[in-house]
Amino acid sequence: MHGAVRLRVCAMLHRLGTTEFRLLRESLEVSDPTLSKHLRILEAAGYVDIIKGIVDSRPRTRVQLTESGRGAFRGHVAFLRTITGAINAEP
Repeated sequence: MHGAVRLRVCAMLHRLGTTEFRLLRESLEVSDPTLSKHLRILEAAGYVDIIKGIVDSRPRTRVQLTESGRGAFRGHVAFLRTITGAINAEP
């Protein structure tokens, strides 16, 4: 989750819940292959579920955080707050 794209994906999913691939791609301004690669990494870690289906006769891919992904994201954000708080506290 440390990579910028993966962190941003998790942040969006944490905020929005289940989100279409297209919206993630457009919001993050990355290519289909780039987003797919990062989603596969997150899926392999157990952090996201990728849901493929058909909507109005068109294939759609939606993504959602798993409970494990939600916990990992919260932990990562807490860690970042801790280290950035320490940096801000220095003279």
